[in-house]
Amino acid sequence: TVEYDAGSVDISILSNARWTVTSESSWCRLSSISGENDGTVTVYYDENESIDNREAVIRFSTEDLSVIRQYTLTQKGSLSRLSVSPSSIEFGYTGSGSTILLTSNSPWHLPSDASWITFSKSSGQGDSQVIVTAETNLTIIPRSASIVAATDDGHVTRIISVTQNGSPQLLELPVTSKTCDNLASSFDIEVSSNAPW
Repeated sequence: TVEYDAGSVDISILSNARWTVTSESSWCRLSSISGENDGTVTVYYDENESIDNREAVIRFSTEDLSVIRQYTLTQKGSLSRLSVSPSSIEFGYTGSGSTILLTSNSPWHLPSDASWITFSKSSGQGDSQVIVTAETNLTIIPRSASIVAATDDGHVTRIISVTQNGSPQLLELPVTSKTCDNLASSFDIEVSSNAPW
């Protein structure tokens, strides 16, 4: 068993005859495919970019196929990887959608600490594009949140900072005039606003 990164391993051969060696795994390459008597074959293997272990079967046989032996090379799966782009998003107060790109070799999920943020999908595997949508901010106060992208195994987390502008200040009078008689009286004026006044 070897680690996930690229490397090589030597296999010693004890024989009194001519022999050949083959491998059907594209991620393994052999220093030689035939020989005679005792010898050594070096197997060069590529980096395993998957999180899953993998195996390559290397077969040795005499030319007349009277003797066949096999060597199994097991390579460990890679460590979980996850990157996100961009690392921050800024929305206008009206809200809209913004695309983030996730690059990973493992399953991931996207939790958020804000109810005003939604995702086109909140989990997946491998590389993916996700649309992040913000609701309209009805207050004049800017708001912020964090999106924590993480691999399902918890080994890697990436934080995306999200900010949204507050709404412009509004002040409206549904009724702008009133005619009064000559007697003392009072009346209410309705005010619609999203800010102190």
